[in-house]
Amino acid sequence: MVMDLLISQITTSLMGWIIGSTLGGFAGYGAAMICMSLLTRSEGSPKYLILIPWRTPVLALTALFWVPYWITGQFGLGFKSGVISVALQIFILTSLFFSSTFLNHWRHTSLKARLAGYSRTLAVFSVVLTAHYGLFGSGGVSALAVANINQSGGRSASSGWIAIITALLVFDLTLGLVEFIFWKYLDNEPA
Repeated sequence: MVMDLLISQITTSLMGWIIGSTLGGFAGYGAAMICMSLLTRSEGSPKYLILIPWRTPVLALTALFWVPYWITGQFGLGFKSGVISVALQIFILTSLFFSSTFLNHWRHTSLKARLAGYSRTLAVFSVVLTAHYGLFGSGGVSALAVANINQSGGRSASSGWIAIITALLVFDLTLGLVEFIFWKYLDNEPA
């Protein structure tokens, strides 16, 4: 029994990782190519792109699919739902990190600027983690989502999700503003 569960865990993880990272890698590369195209066409400084809260929609998707109500509603509980859930999360995170890594490499971004960007991504992701652990009683806006799910029999978590997106956006924009203000200190060294 334990061996079957272990094999199922490993198989679900591997299949989700392979599918998600492969598709996410291509998506991240494509997103980076689009961003580089926009950067080369723009007249202004690329530092203004710091203010775009692109982390918010990407990480909002991780919050949406963290508890896979929709996936299990479509596919039921079991192996297929597990693989799809893992693959979606890995896809989202892989596309996020691949696009960022390609852009930093192509633009020869300084180490300080890269670290600031990664720190901002992790800070925004902490909102998603807080929301997830809020499902297990640690508080935050997830308590609202859980209350709505319990009251509606699992049909409505939208107000909690909207609150999570709002928190993501506030974090992303605030840290983007800080990064923008300190840009001259972040991007003043060769990569």
